[in-house]
Amino acid sequence: MLGQLVAMSTPDQIEVYDKIIGSKSEFSFYSGVVSTMGLEGVAQLKSQNPTGFEQGFKKNSLAWILALARVEVGSTVAMYGKTQTPFADMAPGQFGMREYLSVLFDDLSAHILALSTDEDLKRICKRTVEPDSQTLAYLRRLKLVGDMLKAVEATGNSDYAQRAKSIDREVGKYRKTLATKVLVATTDVTGYSTGQSSQSGTRNRRDTRVGSANVCRQLAEGLVGQTRTTGRTSSTGQ
Repeated sequence: MLGQLVAMSTPDQIEVYDKIIGSKSEFSFYSGVVSTMGLEGVAQLKSQNPTGFEQGFKKNSLAWILALARVEVGSTVAMYGKTQTPFADMAPGQFGMREYLSVLFDDLSAHILALSTDEDLKRICKRTVEPDSQTLAYLRRLKLVGDMLKAVEATGNSDYAQRAKSIDREVGKYRKTLATKVLVATTDVTGYSTGQSSQSGTRNRRDTRVGSANVCRQLAEGLVGQTRTTGRTSSTGQ
């Protein structure tokens, strides 16, 4: 769907689209900052050299807008959908591939850097895990990072792939640790039953806990698979 406009347009028409998008501030966004400078560098550059920040990282063309939309849709599908290749499914054709990969890598870098400094995630990985809403949220975020990493590696861009693997090392450990702990904790998901009371409130709480445990287990199994796949890819140098 996102590619239909491009497919139906001539180069001259796309040039007109770019002029319209460039004239509207609401169509502008910034990309490439985190992957280039890190999270702390963003604020520093904006305060010390706002002109350089604008010129170096402001994006406002059709290709960039479509790239951002594809990554946002892919991220939603990665966390809540069932497809195994959300970002490959959203990848464009020849038009906009460079922009798509750039936005994808910058988002991947931001997620990895945020998770690697997340004290709550570190604490969770050091204790006995409960398959609660917080655990579920981290599993989804770690799955998102794994799907993004897999997509970057699959593009064949060796520079992006090697940089992604390098910054993912610490988060990769959390991914494996949390997934393993969740699998152990949810070996018997029916153990999260609160009893056989006939009261509907109790049954509802029991069903919610069992449902959450099931979802956590499914995500954990997927993360274990991601870890193995990434390890094989890394070892073969692909």
